[in-house]
Parts: sequence; C-alpha cells; structure tokens
Amino acid sequence: MRPAGWWLRLARQPTSILRIGAPRRRWFLLFTDGSVEAENLDGGPFGLIRLANSLDQALDGPMAAISAEIVCDVTFFKKHEQYEDDVCLVVIEACGGDTPDSW
Repeated sequence: MRPAGWWLRLARQPTSILRIGAPRRRWFLLFTDGSVEAENLDGGPFGLIRLANSLDQALDGPMAAISAEIVCDVTFFKKHEQYEDDVCLVVIEACGGDTPDSW
C-alpha cells in the first residue's frame, strides 16, 4: 500500500500544456511519455504535435472513445503494436461556469 499523498510526487514531474478547443470548452489530456516517445520504424517519435493533432481530431467523437482513438493513431504511426513503454491517457473536460482567461 502506498502512503497517502504519494501522488504529490507525480506533480513534480516535467509537464507540457497543450491548448486545444474553443474558449468555453476546455479539455485536458494527461499522458505518460510512452505516447509521445513511441517511435516509428525509422526511429522518429510520435511527439507532442501529433498527439495534439490526434486529440483535436478525436474531440469530434464521443468522450469515451477519445483515449482509444489516440492509442490507435499512435499504433498506426508505429506500424507495429508492441510498445516499449507504458501508455496511459486520461481525458478531462472542464465544464460549467466561466473559465479564466489565463488558461
């Protein structure tokens, strides 16, 4: 069992912020590095730009399918299904009330 508050260490890890969506709709994608560091057969990484584009396209569908669509995009990019690192994606939609302009 992990001690209470173990997740606080996760907040200290390097992060990137991708701004996607209309001003009144905010989507957050939490992800592990396995998705952006996934390499194709030439050794090129999937990267943040492809991840952002994949998320942007997936937002047109149902929220429950967004993570699966992104994993499919990464797998198609890799051209093989075996991953060298873990891939975890969590999609969150912030809704209700006014959103701060500073987001």
